[in-house]
Amino acid sequence: MRSAEDAVGRLAERLASFLDELTDDLRAGWSRGAADRWLDRARALGGDVERVDRDLDRAEESVRLHPRGLAARAARPRLRAGLVGLEHCYVSLRNICRALLDRAYFVPEDEESGPYPQDVRDALADVLGTLARATRSAGAFSAGSQPADATRTAVVTCLAAAVEQRDRLAQLLAVHPEVDQGAWQQHGALLAGIDRLRVEIEAVVTPSEQAWQPTPVTEAPREAVRRAVAGSTRRPARDRRRRR
Repeated sequence: MRSAEDAVGRLAERLASFLDELTDDLRAGWSRGAADRWLDRARALGGDVERVDRDLDRAEESVRLHPRGLAARAARPRLRAGLVGLEHCYVSLRNICRALLDRAYFVPEDEESGPYPQDVRDALADVLGTLARATRSAGAFSAGSQPADATRTAVVTCLAAAVEQRDRLAQLLAVHPEVDQGAWQQHGALLAGIDRLRVEIEAVVTPSEQAWQPTPVTEAPREAVRRAVAGSTRRPARDRRRRR
């Protein structure tokens, strides 16, 4: 399972680096061009997720064929929970970038930087930077590259800080829907994406405690036989209908 662990760790690092670079761009400024670029980059992360999924599938198959791979079987719930959580983190990142894009295109072109003044961008960068650190620690937990208790504690600490930063951001973005319906919806989508990202990072470090039991090697042939038998029992009825 080592290759799968490495792959999950690299995926977490890629997501964390994405967040770090996005925070740097937010602090420097914002525009429609930046919003377009970051949404494209977020969508491209889907290829990384698919590759890690294939790596883990191959690892699970190798364990299924290795009757004494007890240590690898014990690692599987941690890795699968990590991959599922990181996959959902990728979706949340894409939604966050989409919310930023929608807001940039909602206002006139000469006001494209207006919806997110410096104090708002700094607050957003703060919470995303904290979530980047949480993602790295979650990846280390899932990959087993650092002690589990230490990485889980680091994630919990970062997420607690992210809640406070998110609340501060929400105060800065507060707008009454009757005053600006579009801003109310778009800011709400941005905050919802941040909340979802925080939840999914936490899910990475809370894997199932149930032991994984791979499907027996003989199960696939047995299932094929069952389908063949079931099909053969139905054919006489169809043949009788034809004869009538």
